[in-house]
Amino acid sequence: MNLLFYFGNDFFFSTQLVETAKVLGYQVRLVGSIADISNTSFVDLTQRGEALHGQTADLVRCLVDAQPRLLVFDLNNRDLPWIDWISVVKSNASTRRIPILAFGSHIAADVLTAGQQAGADKVVSNGQFAKQLPVLMQSLLSQNEPIQWDADIASQVLPDLAQSGIAYFNAGAFYRAHDDLEAAWVAEPSAVRELYRAILQVGIAYYQIQRGNYNGALKMFLRVKQWLNRLPDVCQTVDVAQLRLDAAAAEARLLQLGASQVAVFPVALFRPIQLRVASG
Repeated sequence: MNLLFYFGNDFFFSTQLVETAKVLGYQVRLVGSIADISNTSFVDLTQRGEALHGQTADLVRCLVDAQPRLLVFDLNNRDLPWIDWISVVKSNASTRRIPILAFGSHIAADVLTAGQQAGADKVVSNGQFAKQLPVLMQSLLSQNEPIQWDADIASQVLPDLAQSGIAYFNAGAFYRAHDDLEAAWVAEPSAVRELYRAILQVGIAYYQIQRGNYNGALKMFLRVKQWLNRLPDVCQTVDVAQLRLDAAAAEARLLQLGASQVAVFPVALFRPIQLRVASG
């Protein structure tokens, strides 16, 4: 989805961002206050294995689900804990690839410095933001391009290492599957390598459940979505759409059980990878 998040409530800047984004083919979700993040239906990540709580947990969950291409922070906004939020986004493995553009008053040099130190990819003054927004956006958006799939490669059969890894995965030997899938990922130069990473990370989540590591499993379910959700529904004969459903079902059941009941997780939810021929 061509989606941007704007963290601010200034009418002039938000209007300019929305209009510029529209020209570039993007939609903007406005986040003017903490309530815009915390008053949502997103699951609270205090249970999800990340060292996050409250609004920062809600923020990560929101970004993982929405997968925006760019985040824009108004550092003039005192209604948002932007230092904490920028730091969390850039330190979390599930969200750190999302570029951040931040802007603030040139008079408040300490604020601009704080934005840089928090981890924003680009920090500019209000004037630069107003004058250079299209260029700034295009530059940062180019850092987070959608995966470009080579249809010929995606339609090929799985290489031997990936087949071996999936065979171990389907046998419930998730730790052993990791080695072959990682080797397949390293050996593959094209974007299809993300298929192997996604299967590998689902397998790690299942392995953590086998070990009784509730937090570790939930962290991996969260992390894998940035790869799994970007794959085509069928890739190298792997039924990715079904894998998404299977991983989501396992994650939901684990959340229902809670940390105290990981031992009774139904192993039938460790469903095997399905293979099928991609349609024309």
